[in-house]
Amino acid sequence: MRVLWLYYHVPEYILSEFPEEDWITGTGWVDSLLNRLIKEDCLKCGIIFPVIKSERREGIKENVNYFSYKKKESNEQRGIYFENVIKRYMPDIIHVWGSEAEASKQMIQICNKLKVNNKLVLNLQGMCFICYIHFKANIPNRFFYGFTLRDLVKWDNLYLQQKKFYKRGKEELQAIRSVQNVIGRTDWDQACIKKVNPYVRYYFCNEILRESFYEGKWDLSKCKKYSIFMSQGSYSIKGLHYVLEALRYVKSKYPGVTLRVAGLDYMKPQIGIMGRLKVSGYAKYIQYLIKKNDLSDSVSFLGVLNEEQMKKEYLRANVFISASTVENESNSLSEAKMLGVPVIASFVGGVTNRIVHNEDGYAYQHDSVYMLEYYICKVFDDPQKSIQLGKTARENALKINNIATNISQVKKIYMDIIAKNKEELN
Repeated sequence: MRVLWLYYHVPEYILSEFPEEDWITGTGWVDSLLNRLIKEDCLKCGIIFPVIKSERREGIKENVNYFSYKKKESNEQRGIYFENVIKRYMPDIIHVWGSEAEASKQMIQICNKLKVNNKLVLNLQGMCFICYIHFKANIPNRFFYGFTLRDLVKWDNLYLQQKKFYKRGKEELQAIRSVQNVIGRTDWDQACIKKVNPYVRYYFCNEILRESFYEGKWDLSKCKKYSIFMSQGSYSIKGLHYVLEALRYVKSKYPGVTLRVAGLDYMKPQIGIMGRLKVSGYAKYIQYLIKKNDLSDSVSFLGVLNEEQMKKEYLRANVFISASTVENESNSLSEAKMLGVPVIASFVGGVTNRIVHNEDGYAYQHDSVYMLEYYICKVFDDPQKSIQLGKTARENALKINNIATNISQVKKIYMDIIAKNKEELN
């Protein structure tokens, strides 16, 4: 069985062949799947992915064929290359990761052109045509429609970002309507895809997590009491602004409460014109909330974290929060659950398939700040309940994100698509 993946960065497995490239964190669960699949005797894997600093390069790393293309290539150049790779590699399965990227939409178009769209399976992730609806996230108009110097120069304030999501979503819809096979894992992604393509063949498959998260367990006695961790807050959909509003109340009860956020440092002093060119509208709103709620001593931004650093932050925290306004499945939430960390999650999108309220975490309506306040304090007030929540969370995560089960399911999906294609030929 020959499988060709369209991936969105240089896979970790092949990174040594591209020393010019920077490793991009945050997508290790796909790499974990690749690392397992390449050991399967029945599979021969090929991967197409973009590079930023390198030139186009092809080769074989052990038993994996790789095909890189320049990220800034024109659509025409990229399309010609995709078509050429498909013709040379002759895959039985073409597995496209995500529908949001321009390259994904183009690959779908090429497969339709070559009449091999029956071999293509689209792995559903975030979907722009739905996400744009939830982008404003109750942000006040003066921040949502206003401009910072950076926004003016880039013509990219929050409102214009939402419009870009809308435009990408329209293009995404066109591609999705021509897809015959998809892989999903939540009620949310199935509902979204069936709404626009009711005849698509939907395959269910949970994800596996980054391998280090299957080892180690959260320990109340070793965590930092009254500390909160968020895995990201870089744009409005992730809901950091809601957490900052909740923190004002929590701090009145627990003066020592701290919030640690992976990603951009919104509190870093921006000096001069060049510094001001880095401050987005959302960053300005976050800075405003921190000042308004007197949280400058309570909030820390950690920068981009690698896998080991992320795991350390989960285990250090008293509670993990996923505050998104929309989400398919929060892999960060799943990682926290796998480690047994007490979790609080907004009950949105596919997260509804990942949280059993009051059993393996607390779920709340995403814009009900008062409920988020309540559950943060509940975690702090009742440590024994928190321990039990974490224990159950780990048990459930071990079932949902079971490596052997999910690897087996991926192979079954591939084989089913091939079998159905053979039936149609006969």
